[in-house]
Amino acid sequence: MGLALAGCGGGSGSLIGGTTPLAPDFSRDAGVTARIEVDPATNTAKVTNLGPEGRAIWQGNSVKVESAEVFQLPGSSVSSRVLRLKFKNTTRIPLGLNEPLTASLSTAASDFSAMTEAGIGTNSLTDGAVASASLGTPRAVWEDTDGTMYVAQGASNGIRRIRNGTVSTIGSGYQNVFGITGDPQGDWIYFIERDRHRIIKLRKDGSEGAVLAGGPGAGDGIGTGASILFNTPTGLSYGDGNLYVADLGNGKVKKLTNINATPVATLAATVPNATGVDYGIIQGRPILGVTSGSTGQVYVVDPLTARTASIRTLSTGIFGIAVNEGRLVITNPSTDQITVLRVPNGSNPYVLASWAQEYVSPSVAGFIDGLNPRFSDPLLASKGNGNSFLVADSLNHRVRRLILPNFVSGSST
Repeated sequence: MGLALAGCGGGSGSLIGGTTPLAPDFSRDAGVTARIEVDPATNTAKVTNLGPEGRAIWQGNSVKVESAEVFQLPGSSVSSRVLRLKFKNTTRIPLGLNEPLTASLSTAASDFSAMTEAGIGTNSLTDGAVASASLGTPRAVWEDTDGTMYVAQGASNGIRRIRNGTVSTIGSGYQNVFGITGDPQGDWIYFIERDRHRIIKLRKDGSEGAVLAGGPGAGDGIGTGASILFNTPTGLSYGDGNLYVADLGNGKVKKLTNINATPVATLAATVPNATGVDYGIIQGRPILGVTSGSTGQVYVVDPLTARTASIRTLSTGIFGIAVNEGRLVITNPSTDQITVLRVPNGSNPYVLASWAQEYVSPSVAGFIDGLNPRFSDPLLASKGNGNSFLVADSLNHRVRRLILPNFVSGSST
C-alpha cells in the first residue's frame, strides 16, 4: 500500500497571521510532498520525498517528511495500522503555530488486495480481542460510519459486534441468521432469521430487540402487520430510511418503506432466487444491486421508480453484492470468487454495455490476504467505509476487507 502526502496548511493559506492569504488555496499548489510505501506485514515504511533535491517546495521554501513509523496499537483491528510522520521544516515560517497545520493524505493500492478485519479461522463463537476472538461461519457484515462492524454468523447464530479492537456477542439463539444492515444515523441494526422468514431489529448495544416484519411461516404478502410475509429472505440493505429485502423464495426485491410502521411493497418482481441486495449511490443517484443465484444474473434497480435491468450474467451460484464507488462487487460461494464490475462516470448504469469487468479473483478455495487474495465460500458482501468492501468469508471464518486500486482522499491534522 502507498500513501501520497500533499502540501501543508489550511485552505485559506493564512498560516502566519493576518487576513491576506499567502496564496490562493496553496494546499493544492504545494503538490505532493512525499510518497510513503507501507508494508503492513512487517510494519515498515519507506519515505520518498518529492520535488527538487528530494524536498517538497512550499512558497519557495522546503518542507519534507523526515521519517515514518508504522505500528499497531493494542486492541486495534487486525488490519489497522498507525502511521506516525515526522516533518522537517527548514523555512522561516512558523507552520502550525497560529492555526492547525493540516496534511492531506491519499492512499493508493496498486492492485486489488484483501485484509482480515476479524476472525482467526475457527468455527466457533468466542469474544475478546480481535487477535483471539472467533467468528464462526460469518454470513453477512455491515460497517457503521464510526467503523463499528456487525456480523451475522452461522456458528450459534450469533450477532457479533466488532468495535475498538474487541469482538462481543450482542445477540444469539436465533434461527439461521443471514443478511445484516443498520441505520447509520440511528440506534438499530436489522438482520434476517431465514428459517422463520422474518426480519429482526436489535439495538446496536444488544439491549433490546423485536420482530420487525414477517414470519413465523413462509408466504408472499405486502402491506402492513400480519399481511407482510417473506419466503426465505436472504439479503438485506438499508438506504435513505428504507429497508430492501432479497426475498429469495418469492423471486422478488421488497421495500419496507417506513421502518417504524413497516408497510411493505414489491419493488422488483422478476429476480429469480434473489440472494443479495445492496443500496448505494452511483453518479449521484440511488441504485440497488441485486443477484440471482439460480441464473447468475446481476441486476440494478432504481429504488425510486422500480426500473430494473440485467446488466451482466455471471456463473450460477452468485450470492452477495455490494455497491460503492461506481462498482459492484459480487461474491460466488460455489466458485469461491469475487467479481468486480465498474461503470465509468457519465455512462448509463442500466445499460449492459456500460459495465466492464474490472477484476475477478482466482477460482480456487483458500485463504490469502494481501495481493491475489483467495476466499472460501464468500457469502454476503457490503460496502465498507472509504474505498473498500466487506466480505463474509464464511469457510475461512473471517470478515475480510477488499481494497480497491485507486486513491481515497482524507485528511489528518
